[in-house]
Amino acid sequence: MKRFFSFPNPVNDAAARTVALGVVLLSVLAFMTGAAWLLIPLTYGFVARVAAGPKISPLGWFAVHVTAPRLSAWQRFVPGPPSDSPRPWVWFFRRPH
Repeated sequence: MKRFFSFPNPVNDAAARTVALGVVLLSVLAFMTGAAWLLIPLTYGFVARVAAGPKISPLGWFAVHVTAPRLSAWQRFVPGPPSDSPRPWVWFFRRPH
């Protein structure tokens, strides 16, 4: 179970940037159209990526298995997993000094 809820090591930089682009596009689409229901897949994807990396995130899975292989010129593997400090719950609850 611990292995399932872990981050990939190393992290494919092209896949990570593809996920970020997808999140930005979906967010802009939700904002421009007023389609509040788009916040549901955005929220699920965020929680899924925090919990298990791209394993259970549809956007993460698409980026790793479909998009990133096609971006072979930009693929770069960087050390992972991220440290605990950038994790969203730590960032969110951290008090400013």
